[in-house]
Amino acid sequence: MVENDATLKVSSKPKLRTGNSSTVNAVKSGPSGGSIHNFLADQEKLFLSLKLQIFLHSEFAKNFIERERKKHEETISNFFNSSLNIQKMKIYAPPSYA
Repeated sequence: MVENDATLKVSSKPKLRTGNSSTVNAVKSGPSGGSIHNFLADQEKLFLSLKLQIFLHSEFAKNFIERERKKHEETISNFFNSSLNIQKMKIYAPPSYA
């Protein structure tokens, strides 16, 4: 029986393992230094910049589609207007004799 179980001391700060773990090595060699907080901050910045790039590309795509739609609408309306003018001309053209 062990009587001193209640007297075991527990460290208040957890220690970071310094083994060959790839996560630990990635954190140690990360772009911002060595803390996990800096590593996570860098990941968050990267995520936000990617999110911004996706948003900008989607805005560009929406604007491009809108411009192309307007161009095609104008082309189609011009085509129908010109075909209506041709039909009017046919109505008022003299009949052809065969």
